[in-house]
Order: sequence, then C-alpha cells, then structure tokens
Amino acid sequence: MRRFKLSRHVTIGVAGHVDHGKTRLVRFLTNVDTDRMPEEKKRGLSIEPGVAELTLPSGVSVSLIDVPGHRDFLRNAIRGLCSVDLGILVVAADDGVMPQTVDHLSVLDLMNASSGMVVLSKSDLVDEETLELAALEVSELTAGSFLQNKPVIAFSGVTGAGGEQILKALDAQVQNGQLKSDEGLFRLWIDQCRSIPGFGTVASGTILSGRVKVNDIVQLMPSGKEAKVRFIESHHRRLDEALAGQRVGINLNRIPVDEARSGMQLATPGSMLSSRILNVEIRLLGSAARPVSDRERLKFYVGSNCLHAMIVPMEYHEICPEQICLAQIRLKEPVSVCPQDPFLVSPMNHSRV
Repeated sequence: MRRFKLSRHVTIGVAGHVDHGKTRLVRFLTNVDTDRMPEEKKRGLSIEPGVAELTLPSGVSVSLIDVPGHRDFLRNAIRGLCSVDLGILVVAADDGVMPQTVDHLSVLDLMNASSGMVVLSKSDLVDEETLELAALEVSELTAGSFLQNKPVIAFSGVTGAGGEQILKALDAQVQNGQLKSDEGLFRLWIDQCRSIPGFGTVASGTILSGRVKVNDIVQLMPSGKEAKVRFIESHHRRLDEALAGQRVGINLNRIPVDEARSGMQLATPGSMLSSRILNVEIRLLGSAARPVSDRERLKFYVGSNCLHAMIVPMEYHEICPEQICLAQIRLKEPVSVCPQDPFLVSPMNHSRV
C-alpha cells in the first residue's frame, strides 16, 4: 500500500445553529456527506461530528469537522471542536444569529481557534437588504472574538454562489493562522474508538502537539497503559508519520477496544500525570445567566472529555459574569491535562456553555 507523508495539515471546525446549512456547505466543498448515521438521515440533522477532507487551491490539505448544531448535542459539538486550528461559523441569512450560533462561537473562541471566517448560508432565500442586515448582526456578534474583521461571505448551497470565494478566503486564513506545533511531546485527544477485524483497536482524533511514527510506543491516559502504534491512517491513507494538526486513526497494539474511549488521551509515555483536582483560572462569560456559586456542581469539558465536577472559587464566594478568578475543579474521575489547556464549564441542568 502506498504511504503518504504530509508536511502541513490544518483542522477546521464548521460550527453554527441547527439547520443553518453546515453539512450542505461541507458537502459542496468536499463532495462528502458527513451525516452517515441512519438516525441522522432519519432526523435530518447531525448528531455526531463528521469529518471530510478538503484540498485547498494552494494544495494544503484540510480536515473539516462538521459539528451538530442542535442544543441537545452540544457535548458532541464541543468534542468535535476541541482540537481545531480554525473555525467557520455558519449563519443562515434568513434566520440570522440564533442561540447555538452564540454558543458555538464561544466554544471556538475558548478553544483557541486562531482564525477563520463566517459563511452566510441560504443567501438565495433572501434579498440584498436582508443579507446586509444579517452581515451587520454577525459583525456585532463577532466583535472582540477571534472572528472580528474576518471574511463574511454569502453562500448558496443550491446555486453554489460564493463557493469559490470561500475557498480563496480559507486559503488565506490557513496561511495566516497560528497552527499547532509538531515540536515537543505527542498528544491526541481521542474522540472516537472502534475495533477493526484483524487489526484491533483504532483510536481517532486530531494530533494536538508533536508527532507520532509507526512502531512508536504511546501511553493511554489516564489509565497509563502503553501500546505500540501498528499503523497510522489519515483520510483512508496510510502514513509512516503524522504531525500536529493532522486528523488520524491510530491502531493500538495490546489495547482492547473496551479499555479506550472518547475523552482519553494518547501521549508520549511518562509525559503526563492524572488528577481529580485541578487548580484553574476561570472567566465567566458576560452572557452567563447567573453567577456560579461555591461548590456548585458543573459539567467540565476539557479536550474531548465531559466530566461531572464541583467548583470551589479561591477568591470569591461566587463567580459573576465577566469576572476572572482562581478556582479549584474537583472531579469524580481522574483526567490528564497540561498547563494552558483550555476548558469549558456549564451548569448541570443547562445545555448552554
């Protein structure tokens, strides 16, 4: 089998409210339908993050991660966006900004997406005045975020209008974006695991840092078990080596599929520790509906993981919107993280970030 080695790779999250045309945009750009599950076909909406490869006019290979836009699947959307380099925020011109538009922009911003663009979809359904109003609304929404002053392009999935401009804009943003470093320790958040007959466990995700080669030894965290890399695959192509930013599947020797799951990490052996207690700096968004109280139960999202947690503020009795403070996160299960890793929290009884 022919093997490929890519010197640069970028992962781009395609985010936005449900039924705003994310999957149709990805299908137009790549000719790949990312809604593959029968339940997704039946319901007409994305449930799991879908992945499609796109080669830009410059020749750079890009992985597009199409995430669910329904509020019931926000956890899956965060899992899909946890390791992206850039973001495409899709906003339907006839609907304008909606609740998950705001949430997905916050997730991309907090997950340190470095650049991107906005696509005003369904542009064929509105007149010029409505399109201008939608663009103005997007400009107000993105002010102060990583998408401030980034391209806003009208697109029709029916006529294809705007498609070429999107490709050119993506190429420019990729060239200017801050990409992951292939130096240092190897890390990958697992967001999918499956068993392949004759090969065993294959863990998939986007490489967060460093690089990995066939026959390398990697460590599954937080369990600490080690495994040899039997093969590496990216978009159905075998690789001898993969670098930070690449979307890959890694075949793990001696790791049963029931011992690896979404939310775990693969890393350079001995490079990481696990803990149930994390000291963090936290900022509550200005859009938060209420303060976060001392010892409140929360959902804690880090990488592709979602864990139950309790928060203990160190400086205040409660954390108010726009406030920044030090806090302790106490988890029910151990997790492996590094300094500066981004994370999100949300109340247990609420699906908003």
